[in-house]
Amino acid sequence: MTHRHSYAYRVAIVACMTLVVSACDAQKPAPTPATSSGAAAAPSKPLFSEPAVRGKIVDAVTQQPIQGVIVYGFYATTGGGTLAGGSKFGQHVKSFETETDASGVFTLPAWNTGTRVISGTMGNKFPMIGFYKPGYDLWYDNLSSIAQYRPKSGIAGTEVEVKDGVRDWTKFPHRLPPITNERDRYSALDDSGRMMMFEGECGWEAYAKLLLVQHNDLKEWYQRNIPVSELDTKGYPKGTAQLPAQFRRLSIVFESTVDRLIKLHARSSKSWACSDSQRLFGAAK
Repeated sequence: MTHRHSYAYRVAIVACMTLVVSACDAQKPAPTPATSSGAAAAPSKPLFSEPAVRGKIVDAVTQQPIQGVIVYGFYATTGGGTLAGGSKFGQHVKSFETETDASGVFTLPAWNTGTRVISGTMGNKFPMIGFYKPGYDLWYDNLSSIAQYRPKSGIAGTEVEVKDGVRDWTKFPHRLPPITNERDRYSALDDSGRMMMFEGECGWEAYAKLLLVQHNDLKEWYQRNIPVSELDTKGYPKGTAQLPAQFRRLSIVFESTVDRLIKLHARSSKSWACSDSQRLFGAAK
């Protein structure tokens, strides 16, 4: 069991990423519909398809491009009915992740489900898409199609350009506000797991870049806000650590998914079926 502090901390689990509050039930996809013969029928054409989208992200204050913003999310279906006032989860369809280049530009390629048999229907909650970079406000949205994406540009009445089949929003950059307050910065980190959904033991691979960014941001946050004498050799708060009063209600995690994956890989190297976490997260603090 992961060590808990005396305050109300959430513990990370590999299936549900450190600091995550998304639908971790994705690891148990709903059964696919069956034909009268009992076998699932392959569709004659893809049930779901999405266009390519290109966007640009800039600093809301300086208007300068931001490199290294993680653009990520997932697609899923709804299964009908309601769950806590919303649609029930159906089946995980796709996880995605990319990042902005030196010009602040990102591209999400077009895709479709091909001959996959998918249960449920696309609803108004999935896909989810988010933008995250430490030091900036977290942005995310629930859509029914990536075609609904609109940048937070502050320009009313803008229309997307379609170039070679790509929905191009680069003329209207998304403005991401910087954060200087430590509490707000942690809250952005804490909420950055909302747009993630894992399926299967290696589902985390789809978010490898984000996991590393979150891990390093968490370690750096500890270093800035907790005395070095109260951090252990791995950079986590000791069991006796006392947080500053303004942070005592925050949901602090003791072990990141990156550290857990590295540890699990070392323990089960012979049966490990996923990517080499020790190599993949070599830049972890």
